[in-house]
Amino acid sequence: MVESTASENSLRSLDYPAVLSLLEDRCRSPYGKEAAQALRPSSHRDQVIRQQTATREMVQHRELSGNLPLALPTDIRPFLDRLSVEGARLALHAPLINLTKAEIIRRGVALGVDYSITVSCYQASAVGEACGRCDACRLRRAGFEAARVPDPTRYVPG
Repeated sequence: MVESTASENSLRSLDYPAVLSLLEDRCRSPYGKEAAQALRPSSHRDQVIRQQTATREMVQHRELSGNLPLALPTDIRPFLDRLSVEGARLALHAPLINLTKAEIIRRGVALGVDYSITVSCYQASAVGEACGRCDACRLRRAGFEAARVPDPTRYVPG
């Protein structure tokens, strides 16, 4: 979560705990409630811009499809706690989870990823052409656009 840079007095005067409580009430999972309570305002410009970009992506997706992506993270920690291999606890690492689609695409480009051979489509054709209409296709297109990187995806003609 974002590191706090606001004074505790400022947060109290803004009734920030009440705001967090309202947000927590709208969360459906224990992970979401925990994440809501951990939120802190920031005066770090880069952090604020990253969060605003992520929010814009979700709003844009919601407007286009009427729902939120199914691939949002869920709290799997209880399952990981129950799993072990020869007594060793398992850990899940998801280094891209807090990046926007544009940041992921830029990072991939910097690492030399050939996006022309990747497909995100839920309904890709037998030869790997994307439909261009499903949630995954729309998010992918928006990500390339936000990253200002040409989208090399092969879409079904039409």
